[in-house]
Amino acid sequence: MMLDREKAGESVVSSGVQGSFAALRMTRVKGLILVAGLAVLLAGCSKETKDPEPEVSVQVVPVEQTTIAHTVSAEAVLFPLEQAAITPKISAPVKTFYVKRGSQVHQGRGG
Repeated sequence: MMLDREKAGESVVSSGVQGSFAALRMTRVKGLILVAGLAVLLAGCSKETKDPEPEVSVQVVPVEQTTIAHTVSAEAVLFPLEQAAITPKISAPVKTFYVKRGSQVHQGRGG
């Protein structure tokens, strides 16, 4: 019986020693994490000298309120968004066409 108790006592003692080793390991791991965190923090806070940005000269003009006049001259073919059929009430032949298809027309120049 004495041997059984001694073995039981050893297991209690050995589990207590293993528990203290586990606690010591956890303390070491926490310490290493703390030291690594402080190292990263201090490295991030270090003052590095940066090259000064070059000075660029600019021209400053006072603000004025004006209208913007921008004229664009271009040739174009226009297409309607919608079409309508225009038919006369009476039928009669067209005597004269004042413009030809595709010719340029200007405002105010009528027949």
